[in-house]
Amino acid sequence: PMFKEEWKMSFQEGDKIVSPWHDVPLVAEGGQTFNYLNEIPIHTRAKMEVATKVEGNPIKQDIKKGKLRFFTYGDIPFNYGCLPSTWEDPDVKVPSCNNASGDNDPLDVCEISGVRKEVGEITPVKALGVLAMIDEGETDWKLIALPATEEFARFNTLKDLQADPVYNQKLADIVHWFRYYKTTD
Repeated sequence: PMFKEEWKMSFQEGDKIVSPWHDVPLVAEGGQTFNYLNEIPIHTRAKMEVATKVEGNPIKQDIKKGKLRFFTYGDIPFNYGCLPSTWEDPDVKVPSCNNASGDNDPLDVCEISGVRKEVGEITPVKALGVLAMIDEGETDWKLIALPATEEFARFNTLKDLQADPVYNQKLADIVHWFRYYKTTD
């Protein structure tokens, strides 16, 4: 069952285990958008992630100090996941981020449609902006994205989001969340 240390979500193609990190293509069908892998549904607290050090890279709940990790700050206000086939290189220093290097994980994504995506759901998205963070001395990029559907066709840039009061607030909520969510750990 979910919320147990042994729980994991593996991915299969036929009878073969595949990695959602390495075997799912970055570019979605059609070539205009990216495949987004959801790890944490909006309005939940369990810190799920692609297990980068486990064979097949299943999605598992993060463990910190021997305990399953839950956000204590509150529910996450957006869907959270990653782009498959990406990697933040720990050997590359980013001058604009105090020369912090990559966090050795896939590129993170904040999917801000407000529509709940399930753990492991893969959705074509369009990238609209990026937030650069330094987390525990490492650069940790957060891509801001929306599903590549007709409903969100009017949004193509970060400026488009900022011009819409609802989505401008969602951008502020992302910054607020990442600034404070670890303060209650």
